[in-house]
Amino acid sequence: MYGNPEPDFTVPFKRVTIEGGATLDIERVTIEGGATLDIEVDVYLPVSTGDSASLSNAVLYIHGGAMVAMDKTDIPLFLPRYAKSNHLVLISTNYRLAPQGKVQQAASDCIDASKWCESDLQRAIDEHASTLTSSAFRPQWSGKLAVVGGSAGGWLTLLVAAAGVPSIKAVAAIYPMTNLSDPHFENVRGKSKHSLQFEHCCAGDTTIPPTNSQNMAESLEKSKVEHVLRLVPEKAHFFDMLAPQEAEEELGITELLTFLVEQMNK
Repeated sequence: MYGNPEPDFTVPFKRVTIEGGATLDIERVTIEGGATLDIEVDVYLPVSTGDSASLSNAVLYIHGGAMVAMDKTDIPLFLPRYAKSNHLVLISTNYRLAPQGKVQQAASDCIDASKWCESDLQRAIDEHASTLTSSAFRPQWSGKLAVVGGSAGGWLTLLVAAAGVPSIKAVAAIYPMTNLSDPHFENVRGKSKHSLQFEHCCAGDTTIPPTNSQNMAESLEKSKVEHVLRLVPEKAHFFDMLAPQEAEEELGITELLTFLVEQMNK
């Protein structure tokens, strides 16, 4: 849909789904009764800052698309722009889409992507760098990860945050759907309800009711979870995707990025 710039490299990580619904995070292995599935992530690398001893934090992005559309190339322009100027590694992941895939599978794929970052991101960077010239910059990951997502990706971001992956230090959910029992979602309402607690930064719009974000913020406040709620009025859904740099302050993007960096640097 948006066709943002190509990444430095793309990595498939492997999951094996075993009959009965259990999953294992392993390399490509076929188990009798199971099916092998590749989930791809795009990795955007920073350029050298001139300080070879500096470490790079990482941001995992989860795309939106109502659980049925879009892919890892649909990244808001502010993220590659910020990553490039602030020495960050940016990762964008695919996940299984409906109707073939179920919501639980999409969430599992995104959680696995965060676990892949924790266990294999540096190895993938090193292997990629070895294919380049000897003078190519090879960033060293700090071990700290932030997760960002918008719309359906915002919901998946919150589910990833609830999975307890140790390297995740902050999340930013942009106009997320957080309550499928809301009358707005009557036609797509699921049967399961989950109580979740996370760090949260979001903006509201007219496609997903702002009350989803406001109610989430109230729950976080009661649970004493550090969070920021930023409502951006009179903006359409996906307002951030093509936002120019000069609009970042007005749209709350600067505040969102500052929150992520502060949390990762603690």
